[in-house]
Amino acid sequence: MRFISKSALGALVAVVVMSVVGAVSASAALPEFKGTFPTRFEARGSAPLFQGKTSMWQYHAGVSITGTITGAKTLEKVTIAFSNEGFENEGTGWGSDCDTEGKKLVFSGLGASLGYIKKEKATIVGLRFAPSTQPLAKCTDYLSNKLEYTGGLIVPIGPINTKTTKFTLKFSQHEGKNEYRSLEGETKLTPFTLSNSTKSLEQEVGIENGETTLDVEKAIEIAA
Repeated sequence: MRFISKSALGALVAVVVMSVVGAVSASAALPEFKGTFPTRFEARGSAPLFQGKTSMWQYHAGVSITGTITGAKTLEKVTIAFSNEGFENEGTGWGSDCDTEGKKLVFSGLGASLGYIKKEKATIVGLRFAPSTQPLAKCTDYLSNKLEYTGGLIVPIGPINTKTTKFTLKFSQHEGKNEYRSLEGETKLTPFTLSNSTKSLEQEVGIENGETTLDVEKAIEIAA
C-alpha cells in the first residue's frame, strides 16, 4: 500500500478546490456577451400589440430599438420607440395609444442587463430594459389623459452560443401581463405599468409582437 504525504495530499486538495471554484466562477459569470466592446446595435420589429386589463391598442408601424453594448452584461443609451406614424390609432379603453410625441411612444435613456430567464433544459436568456430613474415615460392618451409608464421590460434574446451580427428579440404577454417579469433567481418582479400621476388609475400592460431583429455592428456571441 502506498501512502501520500500530508504535503502532497494538501497540494492535491488545493488543486481540486481551485478547479471547482474556477468552474463555479465561470458558470456564475454566464450568460455574457463575448466580443469587442463598445458595439452599437439597431433593432426593428413587427407591429406590437399592447394589452391592458381594460384596454388594447397596437402600434402598427412597429418597434425600433437602438443602443450600445458596452460590456459582458451591459447595454447603455438604449431607446425603444413604438410607432403608429402613417396609421390611424385604433386603441380602445382608458390609456389607449398613450404617446410621448405625435404618434410615437418613446422610452429613452434606458440601460439594459443580460441574464438568465430560464437556465435548465431549454435555456432562455433575456435582456432587462429599465431607466435609471422612474418613470419610463410620460404620455398622453387619446382622451388627453396625462399618464406615465413605470417599471421595465424583460425580453428574450437569441441565439445563444453562436457568434453572429443578428439576434432575435420577442415580446410576449398573457392576459395583460408580460410573460417574463423576472430573471432567474429573483423574487422581485419587474412589472410594466401604466397609471396616472396619483396612481388612482393603474393597470399592468403586456406587449407582444411577431419578431424583432437586432443587428450588431460587430459580430458577438451570447455565451450561456
